[in-house]
Amino acid sequence: MPVSDSSGTTQSFGSNDRFAVRWYEIDLKGNDCHEKADTQPKVLQIGTIWDPNPNTPTPNSYSYPSLVPNKKGDLVVSCQISGEDHFIDAVTFRRKKNDPLCAIGPEKPLTFSDSSYNVQPARLQRWDDYTFTSLDPVNKTDSWSIIGFVNQTDDYGLTIAQLKPKS
Repeated sequence: MPVSDSSGTTQSFGSNDRFAVRWYEIDLKGNDCHEKADTQPKVLQIGTIWDPNPNTPTPNSYSYPSLVPNKKGDLVVSCQISGEDHFIDAVTFRRKKNDPLCAIGPEKPLTFSDSSYNVQPARLQRWDDYTFTSLDPVNKTDSWSIIGFVNQTDDYGLTIAQLKPKS
């Protein structure tokens, strides 16, 4: 049985100068396998996380997102942020159930990298293209995110963050 009446999914998309994250909240009411299996899920809302400043010569990009709703109906979206003037870091966003439709709260940094990740032609370097966000199995309101970031020059690490909802 779902923890809330909704679920969600995310995607990265972009253009030549920046990438963004799109998140979707999907209605699950009546879509449990045990009741009303013929009911089609529907999209409740769609939101976008991106650098909104069209005049910046070096916009930030958001990528590798993950999302989880909690039993209160809040959503947490975690992803990576990077840019020409911003090292690769982990960030999270929260949408409270009663926020305006398609709105999401401000960016909350989880890491503060001061190192760059530069592909070296002499050896294979694999970037950490992984983000995972999951609901706390005990209280069903907290979430846990695992997100890659640059922890030292030309290397990456993972941060694990417990994200508690605000009252």
